[in-house]
Amino acid sequence: MVVRLNRAIDLGIYALSIALVMAVTLASMLSPSASIEIWYGITNLGDEIIYLAFSIIIYYLSSPWQGFVTAIAVLIAGALVIDLKELFMLPRPPNPIFPEEGYGFPSGHAQVSSAFWVSLTILAKRRSIAVLGIIIIILISLSRLALNAHYPRDVIGGALIGSAIGVLASLVPRLSSQGSPYIYLISPLVCIFSITSYFYISRDATLLKIAGISLGLSIHTPIYMSRAPHLSWRGMDRLVLISIVGITSILILYLTKNAPPYLIFMGYIIIGIIIPMAGYMVSIARGKRGDQLARLIC
Repeated sequence: MVVRLNRAIDLGIYALSIALVMAVTLASMLSPSASIEIWYGITNLGDEIIYLAFSIIIYYLSSPWQGFVTAIAVLIAGALVIDLKELFMLPRPPNPIFPEEGYGFPSGHAQVSSAFWVSLTILAKRRSIAVLGIIIIILISLSRLALNAHYPRDVIGGALIGSAIGVLASLVPRLSSQGSPYIYLISPLVCIFSITSYFYISRDATLLKIAGISLGLSIHTPIYMSRAPHLSWRGMDRLVLISIVGITSILILYLTKNAPPYLIFMGYIIIGIIIPMAGYMVSIARGKRGDQLARLIC
């Protein structure tokens, strides 16, 4: 049964990969306006918020550690790209098809997507995910060129830096298995780095969001280092948890859209906390009900 499920998942991933390639092929044959819409849809796959949503899904459908690592990779890539843009201050191409802000190098879309897919590919060890990840990274990079938002140097640099971040982030589970105390510092350090960048490099609200989520995610490590063998969810639990975390996150995103900086920071702390805490609470509740049932049977 498990083998059949894995084969079905792989087939689905390969089908998605083929569909993306066909979409780009179709874009090259359509009118310029229709082609631009397709490229714009592909470029949106590189947004940080998309990959944070993917990380939440991975957290509860696959593995909490995989979800945590991919989220950390995305957060580091997102914060670092803002700092690097301010460091190099390289311009974007003139007359982008859609309005773009900030400097050009490196491409944030290429960097974030590379960090996510490289870290996930290493952790998941599935050929289908590797194929999908490579295709998405290439297509997102091409979309940034097609929309005249970046020069080739920007997307190549972003992809290389993001890939390096993904490789480094994938080492986190090894620290976990070795019981290294340094693993407790990962999320707080990302928070400190982002806050420092906000005050001394760029007053970009994205850095506050990254800092808030990173600080909230700090509770993941003590929960799953000490209680991982005792935490489990049923199939329906996983879907409910994804819905709860997703709806809460969307609500906070809406409420903090035009909020003062300190409220943005606090709101995103809540998002970071609820990702591991929701699963922990459901698992504890399941365990208590199981204990009560065992006492009744005995």
